Amino acid sequence: MKRRIIIALTVVISVTAISLTTFAINDTVRSHPNNGAKYNENPAPVYTDNSVKPDKNFVSEEKCEESIVKTKTSYKKSSELKQWSKHLKDENKDIVDHQISDNRMVRVIKTIYPDGLDTKAGFYANAIVTTVFDAETGTLLESTVTGDYQGKK
Repeated sequence: MKRRIIIALTVVISVTAISLTTFAINDTVRSHPNNGAKYNENPAPVYTDNSVKPDKNFVSEEKCEESIVKTKTSYKKSSELKQWSKHLKDENKDIVDHQISDNRMVRVIKTIYPDGLDTKAGFYANAIVTTVFDAETGTLLESTVTGDYQGKK
C-alpha cells in the first residue's frame, strides 16, 4: 500500500513540475517576440536625408531613363528632382515609408504611352507610368501605372 502511495505522489509531483515548467516557458515566449535590448522599434531610414548634397552627386536623368521600358510611340512627359515627401504630396499619396527619409532626393520620371501599355496586371490604354528613382544611387523605389484599365488580354 505504501508503495502505491509513493508511486502516486511521485507521479503527481512529476506532472506538476513538468506543467509549471511548461507554463513558465510559454509565458516567457509570449511576453515579447524579440529581445527588448536588441529590438529597435524606431530604426533610422535606409535612404537618409541627402537634400544638402549638390546635384553633381546624383545619378543622371539619362542613367535612370535607361531602365524605363520604351515603345515606338512612348515619350517622356516630365522629369523632376525633388524630395520624397514632395513627391508623395504631389501624387496625393497618404503613405509613410520608414525606409526613406522625407528629405531624401528622388528623380521622378513620367512616361506617356499613347498606344497603351501591357503589364502583368493587364492592359492600360493611354497609360502614364510614374517611375521614382533614388537620386543618389539610381535604385528604383516605386513605379505606378495609371490609365484606362482594359483588363487582361
